[in-house]
Amino acid sequence: NDADPSVVSVLYKDTLATAFGLAMNLRYVGMHWSDEEFAQLARVLPHGRQCIRLNFKGAHNQYTARSAKVLAELLRSGAMPKLEVLGAGCTAKDSADPRPLMSDPDLQAACEARGISLQRDAD
Repeated sequence: NDADPSVVSVLYKDTLATAFGLAMNLRYVGMHWSDEEFAQLARVLPHGRQCIRLNFKGAHNQYTARSAKVLAELLRSGAMPKLEVLGAGCTAKDSADPRPLMSDPDLQAACEARGISLQRDAD
């Protein structure tokens, strides 16, 4: 491929900033993701400037308190400034903590400080 990496990088960033940045609803429902995949997504979530509903609901996600801490820090930093509803009722059904995001005190506090409604489902 003869593509100039710097041009490709700029095009990718522009696409992310416009397409992802203008999305009002983001759904990551039942993705079978772990904390590692959540951390990767967390790197782009700050670009979701217009997002008002973010949903991580689903019985097949494997998030733990580690993901909750990452999300809480993002919210405290001011990421996703228009976010109104966070759907966070997610984990494997056999997990020790059936709702690791919703039950995390840091995430609860971050949502409360921003006036974000923390719910099981954001749909």
